[in-house]
Amino acid sequence: MTRADMFENKTREDWMTDELIVKIKGCAQEGKITCAAAQQFARDNGLAMNRMKPLLDYVSLKVKSCQLGCF
Repeated sequence: MTRADMFENKTREDWMTDELIVKIKGCAQEGKITCAAAQQFARDNGLAMNRMKPLLDYVSLKVKSCQLGCF
């Protein structure tokens, strides 16, 4: 796995509904979403935090302004 493809997960999982996909895309600006917004999205939609990465990868969104300094 290279750095370029480590964020590429184009597999749509069963729990990724059309509604969730539309909603998460609506939270993004210029293909990015803040870490805080991603966490709030997970809470508001009853998603475990570990489901956010596969969802964001699937819709090709990147995390910015990470509270942990990871992104």
